[in-house]
Amino acid sequence: MTSSHRHRHRRHHRRHRKERRDDTSSPNSTSITNSIIQVDKTTVSDCPSPPSYSVVEGADGRLVNPALNVTWPERPTAGRHSMLEYLKRRNKVGPQKQRSIRDTQEETNNAVTDKDDNGPKSSQRSYSRKKEPDECCEIDEFTERSQRIDFVEAQARQRKAYRKEEKRREKERRKSAKAGWLSLEELARQAAAHHCHIGEGTSCSQHVRHAPTPNPVFTISSGSTLSSTAVASKSERGTSLLVPQSLSSHFIGVMPESKVQRFLRPTQFVLYYHRAQIQFLDDIPLDLPLRMAYMTNRGTVHHFTLDVENRINNRRVWQVILDEGGDSAKKQPGFLSLSSLVSFYEAFVSLKSNGEVEVFPIAESAE
Repeated sequence: MTSSHRHRHRRHHRRHRKERRDDTSSPNSTSITNSIIQVDKTTVSDCPSPPSYSVVEGADGRLVNPALNVTWPERPTAGRHSMLEYLKRRNKVGPQKQRSIRDTQEETNNAVTDKDDNGPKSSQRSYSRKKEPDECCEIDEFTERSQRIDFVEAQARQRKAYRKEEKRREKERRKSAKAGWLSLEELARQAAAHHCHIGEGTSCSQHVRHAPTPNPVFTISSGSTLSSTAVASKSERGTSLLVPQSLSSHFIGVMPESKVQRFLRPTQFVLYYHRAQIQFLDDIPLDLPLRMAYMTNRGTVHHFTLDVENRINNRRVWQVILDEGGDSAKKQPGFLSLSSLVSFYEAFVSLKSNGEVEVFPIAESAE
């Protein structure tokens, strides 16, 4: 190739590159580019979106959902994938998301028009990119607010159920107090409210005229006798031997005769340490007698004394004295322990001449 041919070839390439630059910088080419962008936008907007529900390809090549009975791109008439539910979910986020989408579209159009004059504005593009995290934050705040509302409602339901249960217990306590007997919860509450040390050489620590009802802990010793000790701590009470269930269910503690009746019902008996009215220091007893209270079918309360005798081989025998100074004490059997005595009178009944059943053979004149 000669030098003249090389120069002509170079001039041809320079002319071709210059024409290309002129074509791209001309306004006609800009309008053509914008028209192409608009055509692409309309084409994309008119195209159906991918299905939000699962589809399968039928024999005729269409995408169908047999469960929803719908053919893509149609939507079901009802359900989550229907147009109505879609609009509800879109509007639930709020109009601010719609405004942000509209602003993004306007900024995109402005960026295309400003490209002809001053080039694209980076600030507008960055602003449009910052809108998406805000929308996500709005959705997260809405979800968090709904969860917080559900938690508050659950707490309110729990408080309502607790108040209802407290009202029911209070109603039962009032009913029990009105009937003249106390529930187990009330007995435990009263027992915990009074503390008095009883034993050999001990007395109540409070003033004599305001002596409270003591609450001793009773245990069975090796000699099958009932002894009272001071109230122990929680650790000591957890390891000490308690009174047998048959005996502890009938023992009510230390109290005067006037307060025993509310623990009784017809044909029931209880054991208690009798506490006399104390007015002076000389009236303080050194020993408290163990007694038994019994309520007849007609509601009369009788108080019996429990006698302890030392028999052969130094064995103690417990016996109920029905009539002080009478011969009826000889008719009552003796027992080697209080548990046996309580178990016997729980199963023993006495049939009277009028057809009534009593635990103890009490004369009709005594009622």
